[in-house]
Amino acid sequence: MARQPRLKYEEMLRTVGAMLDEEGYQLAVLEVWPQGVVLQSTSRAGEAEGYQAGRRELPLSEIVEASRQRTTLRGQGPPTEQTKPPLRFEWILRVIGAELDRQGQSRYQLTVSREGVTVEGAEGYRQIFGAAKLTRLIHEAMRRRTPPPT
Repeated sequence: MARQPRLKYEEMLRTVGAMLDEEGYQLAVLEVWPQGVVLQSTSRAGEAEGYQAGRRELPLSEIVEASRQRTTLRGQGPPTEQTKPPLRFEWILRVIGAELDRQGQSRYQLTVSREGVTVEGAEGYRQIFGAAKLTRLIHEAMRRRTPPPT
């Protein structure tokens, strides 16, 4: 039996965040654990108020493949200005994933919007990441990946 690859939550949620950005989501409720992600309820830009919440399962294998595809594209686009944090789910969920990796718990539920993220862990963890804290975390992550000027 082939062993399932393991992604850190940082890369897993970064990839799921990019999917949410591409599909135009404005709000998502995610169940996250090492084997994958379930989108329990979502709202997309421009959808009518009577939108019916859905459920979409993203197994780890699908997230790993999407991550591989995205990794090959990184750095191929034009350089972007890095002074202002992007309000993309890819960045928001990347920094949340890094925080979850530090916690070491196995299962989380996230309520995600561009204004904030609420995280509840199976072992009693609860954290609210407001816009100011998300901006700070994204700035810190951007500084870590940008080489210092020479």
